[in-house]
Amino acid sequence: MPTGSHEHRFNDDLLANDGDQERAQKLYPDVAHVLDHPELRAMFKTYNDAADAAKRRSRTFGYTAIGLATAALLTAALTPLFHDAPLGVLRVVGFLASVAGIAGIAFALNGVLFQKAKAEWLDNRLMTERLRQFHFQTLARRWPDILASLSDDKTRAAYAQKRDTWFTQFRARFEGKLGAELHNALSEEGNGQGWLHPEPAGAPPPEAWAKLQPLFDAYRELRIMHQLGYASFKLHDAGGIGLSTAPAQAALFSNTALICIAVVVGVHLVLAVGMLFGYTALIKADWLHVMAIVFAIVVLAVRALEEGLQPKREIERYRQYASAIRAMRDHFDAATTPDAKLVVMHNMERLVVDEMRNFLRTNDEAKFVM
Repeated sequence: MPTGSHEHRFNDDLLANDGDQERAQKLYPDVAHVLDHPELRAMFKTYNDAADAAKRRSRTFGYTAIGLATAALLTAALTPLFHDAPLGVLRVVGFLASVAGIAGIAFALNGVLFQKAKAEWLDNRLMTERLRQFHFQTLARRWPDILASLSDDKTRAAYAQKRDTWFTQFRARFEGKLGAELHNALSEEGNGQGWLHPEPAGAPPPEAWAKLQPLFDAYRELRIMHQLGYASFKLHDAGGIGLSTAPAQAALFSNTALICIAVVVGVHLVLAVGMLFGYTALIKADWLHVMAIVFAIVVLAVRALEEGLQPKREIERYRQYASAIRAMRDHFDAATTPDAKLVVMHNMERLVVDEMRNFLRTNDEAKFVM
């Protein structure tokens, strides 16, 4: 089925979608056994689904806290408009404001549900990215084993056995220990812990160029170009109103805040004119004062959402990431020896780990507080 012009194909670098494995077999038949890792793919799906669900819960708790606090402030701000209302109406308005305020403060100050969901999201997202890094670091650092596996079915089976051992070691390190691994990734001490495979001894001989060329072609497409495409997607603003992408969030928050500030300034100008020319009725109009307060509260809510989602920081991060990947692509294309290609692959893997750590830090520090 054809996709829409603004849709993005996720996780095809791991051959996770329908048709990906067949496509890899056609494009890279010599190294298809290296690119296809069913056990890793199955584990990735488990953690990816858990990460997506936890992220939705985390954001829902954050939106709820901001919504309740905003509702409490707005209800209190609107109270002057009800001063002539029956006592029963005033009691209802006051009760609603109190309930919303208490609930909002409880969500914002305690934050247990939000923090728990966010920790679960980041733990699972860390695992998905480490799985992806395990897969592509295999291409960058296990090239001697890959080179030895290119002869026949027997050598391919031997490679699969070795990879099972490496993957078992990976699982022993990460499964059940994601909290500690997340702490390491967020700390400065975690800078040197990105590699999941040992550095190979020596460099490939010149005659290995032809045999390794399919590996390099696959790495370029599935790692470098895939990451560049993902960064470009995250920076893409398809238009419309919503919170689906960082550019859309930044534009919505900025425009809303500007409109609200303009309204508040306009109200104060009207009041200034009223005072200057003695328009007593205008100066005493409750609705005018309430309007200024309401729009100021909306600005406060927008800033709280912005602090929780961090769209500007995410945009800047992906801009820098995309720029760095383009440089990697150019260096990779300019490399004329297997050793030079592998150097770029190593640098690319370092870049990916750094981006993961920046992503985790940004979202670990983000808080929905009003």
